Amino acid sequence: LITLDATDGSLIVRPIAGTSFQVNQVTSAPTTDIVSITNSGLGTTTNGVDGLSLTFVTGDGASVTNNGLNIALTSGAGAAGDILNGINLSLSGTSGTETGINIGSGFDTGIAIASAITNEAIDLTSASGIRTTALIDINEGNTSGAFPTIQYDSASTAGGLLQATLTGALASNNFIDIDTSAAWTTNLIDITSGAQAATGNYFDINIGNAAQTGDVFNTNIAASAVALQNFVIDNAAISNSAGWPMDVNTTAAWTGNMVDITTGAQATTGNFFDINLGNAAHTGDIFNTDITANAVALQHTVVTNAAASNTAGWLMDIDTTGAWTGNMVDITTGAQAWTGNMFDVNVGAAASTGDVFN
Repeated sequence: LITLDATDGSLIVRPIAGTSFQVNQVTSAPTTDIVSITNSGLGTTTNGVDGLSLTFVTGDGASVTNNGLNIALTSGAGAAGDILNGINLSLSGTSGTETGINIGSGFDTGIAIASAITNEAIDLTSASGIRTTALIDINEGNTSGAFPTIQYDSASTAGGLLQATLTGALASNNFIDIDTSAAWTTNLIDITSGAQAATGNYFDINIGNAAQTGDVFNTNIAASAVALQNFVIDNAAISNSAGWPMDVNTTAAWTGNMVDITTGAQATTGNFFDINLGNAAHTGDIFNTDITANAVALQHTVVTNAAASNTAGWLMDIDTTGAWTGNMVDITTGAQAWTGNMFDVNVGAAASTGDVFN
């Protein structure tokens, strides 16, 4: 037992090269802490006082490796319930600002973890309750560097970057929430694939069998975003798959509109659909509808007009500049005895002055 008082001063061990201060356990296994440092009941109020202060300086060596603190652990546990921690931190009293591990600037790498493929490198478990701060908080100040905040390089053939299993009914906040306050010029999300023949989907969404009322994609365009386009496809491929820009397949008798466009009470001047064909020998159709035998009540195109239309061709306007040789309107019936009219025009009881056909 060594007890120091104010007159004794400090206990100092001064090793020289080739010597060290060592504590070696002999003859029997420890049943208590090998080294214990405590000032329990005598809390310090002096700034800069540490429980253990280590100052270690290295010289200019020939590619040597040194550690400020080197802990070599050997786990001899055979029982499944045995636990060995490299460093275990606990805290009582939370009136100040506490940080479990504080790493200052100057390191090339703040934390380096070399983990086996069967082990977890980082495991975060938060208590259940009302969160008042972020579990992970990253504050980035990059101004012009070309490196990301998180760099993920993978040669994996299984697994993935993120597996999220949500069992809680989210009622506030979003699972992924992105808020911007600056006029960014790069892409918010950018996906660039290599020259490999990928067969998986870029986005794959599977809706569970429940009475869901939300939307898969919901876009709200503000009034000032006059040049924004919601969806743009630039295709340089000789696409040969049916539905290459969009493929819709249904197996149920749906009752809502497949495509529903409702405008406000504003005088729009743009076209609802605008199709411009390039100068090439196209053989496909712009619209091609195949009505099956059982769809006896289906109508192909229905126009209900309540406007006093005064524009020539308000229903359909055809202008040609080339010497066409095919039929502009071509109707060919099969060998069936149809009973309906080819054209059925019913003029209302009004003093109409225009012509049905001119």
